[in-house]
Amino acid sequence: MQAKELILEILRETNFVSETFGAQIKEEKVQQSIAAINKACSAFLNGQEVEPRVDQFVRKEMEEEVYEEMELWGKFAPPPEFVSDSDKQ
Repeated sequence: MQAKELILEILRETNFVSETFGAQIKEEKVQQSIAAINKACSAFLNGQEVEPRVDQFVRKEMEEEVYEEMELWGKFAPPPEFVSDSDKQ
């Protein structure tokens, strides 16, 4: 399967999922993810810039939030499970 064929299949699948289960899918993040995938696939097929659309993927947003949280833990205080009793003295 070539890249273009794969992208078309992904587009068809996301369209199918959103049209078939759209009323049942109430979670905003799922709808946002489907829309971002469709935009990225369409941009790729139309020869447009893909990176701005990929940056809107929900996974990327969630990963950034986790990295920011980990940075905060490292700079200010480690999570309680990393603190031993000997550290408290």
